[in-house]
Amino acid sequence: MDREARTLGLHLDAVPAALPTPFAGRETELAALGALLPGQVAWVSGHAGMGKTALLDALARAGGWTVLPGRADLPFGTLAPLCAAPPTSAHAALGALRDPQVRVAVDGWEGTDPGTQAPLTLAAQSRSGTTDTSARPGAALLITGRTHPPFDVDLHLHLGPLEPGDLSAWPDLHVRTDGHPTLVGAALRGQPLDLQFGARVRAYPDPVRDTFLTLAVQDQPNLRATRAAMNLGAQDFARILSFLIRTPIEWAAKPAGSERSE
Repeated sequence: MDREARTLGLHLDAVPAALPTPFAGRETELAALGALLPGQVAWVSGHAGMGKTALLDALARAGGWTVLPGRADLPFGTLAPLCAAPPTSAHAALGALRDPQVRVAVDGWEGTDPGTQAPLTLAAQSRSGTTDTSARPGAALLITGRTHPPFDVDLHLHLGPLEPGDLSAWPDLHVRTDGHPTLVGAALRGQPLDLQFGARVRAYPDPVRDTFLTLAVQDQPNLRATRAAMNLGAQDFARILSFLIRTPIEWAAKPAGSERSE
């Protein structure tokens, strides 16, 4: 793993815990999610690096939400923190979502196991049959995913790059980052930005760019988990890694539009 990460230009050395990134540009979305009522279901979609996790972190800091990172290593493992004992069936996992006093956010639909996806789907479908939210049982439920929701929801937010108006409190920040949430976060943490490199990354084909950003934000990149989260076949993932390996960081320093000769 160390060798693979070095080949990708990533560093696995232990680093001090980073300070929370100042929340920027998603105030409207944050307010909409904060207004969810018991029994309502919301879905937040967007490519990797578009700020889904940052939005959930902001909800958690605001209070009242339990944020559960998606995990696929154990059946129903994502919902285990809500249960008195580790759930061993969809029925037991579904029971954890019936408390109307609870607000639950699951971060990463694609990263959850099928056992977890089943009770989440049942919870959503059981509430979609009535428009009377007061008659709906259960917790307010929020799920993030890379694609559109596979079931009906009360609220669907799709995250893309931030607009200039979203970042009006930070002069020149949109100009420096093109509104890409990953770059915005880096700038707000005081990290230097290589704008030509950022422009080059944004110009990658979607699967390549998303894979690069997913690997780049991991303190300890996990290729197997990344491939699963990106829902990529082994051959497609190998081609993407080959592209990244053959594309040196120095390429970013070339003038825009120049071509690299092999």
